[in-house]
Order: sequence, then structure tokens, then C-alpha cells
Amino acid sequence: MQNFNKEKFITGYKQSLRNINANNVKTVFLAYDVSENISTSVLAACNAVNCEDINREYNMAQLGSMAEIDVPAAVIVELK
Repeated sequence: MQNFNKEKFITGYKQSLRNINANNVKTVFLAYDVSENISTSVLAACNAVNCEDINREYNMAQLGSMAEIDVPAAVIVELK
């Protein structure tokens, strides 16, 4: 697992989606065990802005741990 520089990464569905829609992301870390509605909306937003760097190798607990938060995380984005 990688460690995240909190200045370059945003954790959480709503903030991540906002940054994806603004075409402000380099990489999207989308947990493989998120609900289908979250997965669908994140992937659709990525497709709309041609963001192709999507990492699906971690689960929600692992993403939460990498972000150093006490709860699982559905999505983390790396800012451009």
C-alpha cells in the first residue's frame, strides 16, 4: 500500500466526484467493494473527463487506512 501526501489527495465520495468533474485529478483510487451506485457515478464522471488512471486494487478498509482515517473510504483522488 502507498502512503498519501494529504496535500495532493482528496478522500471521500462527494469531494472526489467534485474534483473529477472539474477535471482536476490525476489518479482515482476506487475501492473494489463500493456499492454499485457509487462505482457507476465515479466511473461515469471519469469517462466524461477522459480520466483513465483508475486504480481498483484496494478495498474500502484499505483506502481508509491509507488515508489515515478511522472509517472506510470509497474513493480517493490524486490531484493534478
